[in-house]
Amino acid sequence: MSRNLFLLVLPSTACALRSPLAPRPVVVHGVKVRPMLPSPTFHLGGTPTAATVAAVSTTFLSSNEALAADTGTVVASAFASYGHTVGLVIASMALVAQRFAIREGMGEEDLDVAVKAQLAYAASVFVLFLSGYVRVAAYGKGVEFYSHESIFWVKMVFTAVLVASSIFPAVKLGQCVLAKGADGDVVMSPKLVKRMTSLINAQLTGLLSIPLTAALMTRGVGYMQSLPWQFGAAPVALAFVGLSIKYGKEALTWNDSEA
Repeated sequence: MSRNLFLLVLPSTACALRSPLAPRPVVVHGVKVRPMLPSPTFHLGGTPTAATVAAVSTTFLSSNEALAADTGTVVASAFASYGHTVGLVIASMALVAQRFAIREGMGEEDLDVAVKAQLAYAASVFVLFLSGYVRVAAYGKGVEFYSHESIFWVKMVFTAVLVASSIFPAVKLGQCVLAKGADGDVVMSPKLVKRMTSLINAQLTGLLSIPLTAALMTRGVGYMQSLPWQFGAAPVALAFVGLSIKYGKEALTWNDSEA
């Protein structure tokens, strides 16, 4: 009796020491003992075949490649958006610098600042066009969406006006550089200063309106499925060509003695 009891208690005690979740003791022949817990086993469902391993590996690699491609697209889109923002900032800073440099009685240093600001403005407009095209064609909502977005075409009209209106200051600054005297005197009449500053003020106003139109168009404001892209592109082309001719002719035929 004692031997059988010893054989029954010993494994149960070992099991109790091994597992903190051992079941409650039970009474056997007047003695409390703990029943043994079954040993845990793990069933893998059979040995995996080479085909199964290959399929799992292919799926894992494909998911990693898709994740890498998606990450690359997101990073490229972020850089395109960053370039667009930098272009807007540089264009605004260039116009502000030019606005303060062009004034009555400006000297050689002021002319130099105005010319450099004009070059920076031209470079920033190029960056705006390039980054904007990439965002629309590759990383935005697609050409199909923006071609039916009326606010997008309003934004493009503003951009056309900005580019065309910069022709007059660019031409007159070039003429001032060529006509600059040997002593560094800049010949710019009060009338010309007033005309150039008014155009720069208009450019700044148009430039500040571009972020607003961008925020509206990306949210679908003004979207019309029935709007043909030709209807939106026509005003852009007319504004750019018409104003380019107007400001170019005005700059080349400018006369300080006009009424």
